[in-house]
Amino acid sequence: MELFIGQFDQFIDHLVWKATKTTLIILNIDQELSIPSNFQRSSVQYLKNVELIDLIHIDSLQKLMVYLSMKQVNHNDESIAIWELPSENLILSKLTKLNNKVILGFNTTTDLSTYKKWI
Repeated sequence: MELFIGQFDQFIDHLVWKATKTTLIILNIDQELSIPSNFQRSSVQYLKNVELIDLIHIDSLQKLMVYLSMKQVNHNDESIAIWELPSENLILSKLTKLNNKVILGFNTTTDLSTYKKWI
């Protein structure tokens, strides 16, 4: 049975997204991802080799930019997937330097036990 972890809002390098959440789930994807199909968008099977990096509360765009910039310094060969972003307009194109991809989405459940396989 598939584990539903979320759905991609968009999947592009330079992305502006109207976010609605206040909790960040930072995931590392250590493989090259292609544009997902509608079915794959809601499937954990699409995110293979996924590792939970951190689960944090971010209440401002500035905190988010600082946090992810630090992650890119420490993990500059990895891609980052983010679920449940702060409730403001986010412009994250700066975070795609060094050929990293920033993958944004939203989670439809508040039950964090969904993520236990990575904790």
